[in-house]
Amino acid sequence: MTSPSVEILLATRNGERFLPDLVESLHAQTFRDLRILARDDSSTDATAQILREQAEAHSDRFDVLEDADGSLGASGNFSRLISASSAPYVMFCDQDDRWRPEKVAVTLEAMRIAEARHGTDTPILVHTDLQVADVDLRELGTSFWRYQRLRPELGERFERVLVQNAVTGCATMVNRSLLVLAEPVPEEAVMHDWWVALVAAAFGVVVAVPQATVAYRQHGENQVGAVGRSPGYLLGRAIGPSSLSDFRESLRRSVTQAKAFQDRFGHKLTESQQKALATYVSLDGLSFSARRGALIRHRLLRHGLIRNLALLLRV
Repeated sequence: MTSPSVEILLATRNGERFLPDLVESLHAQTFRDLRILARDDSSTDATAQILREQAEAHSDRFDVLEDADGSLGASGNFSRLISASSAPYVMFCDQDDRWRPEKVAVTLEAMRIAEARHGTDTPILVHTDLQVADVDLRELGTSFWRYQRLRPELGERFERVLVQNAVTGCATMVNRSLLVLAEPVPEEAVMHDWWVALVAAAFGVVVAVPQATVAYRQHGENQVGAVGRSPGYLLGRAIGPSSLSDFRESLRRSVTQAKAFQDRFGHKLTESQQKALATYVSLDGLSFSARRGALIRHRLLRHGLIRNLALLLRV
């Protein structure tokens, strides 16, 4: 198999219900110089068989990564695929979405514009908006960013990405310079896309394209998923007691990820980045008031007033 310009990394687990629809949309891409590299994470349904059939039917552009490592989890599965990839541009793919025909072409155009501006040696991540859809692909929202009340421009700032990820893996393309720096994705990473976004924000460029290129299917079993974030909902999350344990667990995981980032890259960061990172990983050692002051001083904040209210009330 010749080396393509773009590799689509498809991580699967028990995805037989939606996988054929997803694969059909990959084959329908207007950009043709691509390869689909898939790895199944110990599925118990027909997912692995579907992948093998695709590899047999499309041997020129579909390959299955086989190993004896069993189940690695979603992030570990993508990490293994990243290590096996070789193309100059890589895209992450979930098993339950449907890509629009122009998805690869649109994202690659933005990537090449960014590389022309910043150089191919610069680590670059490009991510697009998404259409939010129900289980039958009926539209729930034309823009995932608006649906979630996210500000994608904040995903360009390292300090913000430490606290909240605005990059959705299935809408992302990364260049080889970024992958070389980011891999391997550590076990401490919350998710592969968050880790890669951190590396890009610290050492390169993050580009947000305000065009929905994928139908982001919501079916109740999504690894992350989309939830409509109305002001009332967010306020309830900020002051309600029911989600306190979820908040603490989310914060703990992001701090653990930040510690892993500090161990690997701390010496390469700017002075201001080092200070922000050191503050975030040491929050537990600060007093009630000092934690809040440190978050504000280093701009370690989330997206929007209400999310930040939740953060400052509960951290």
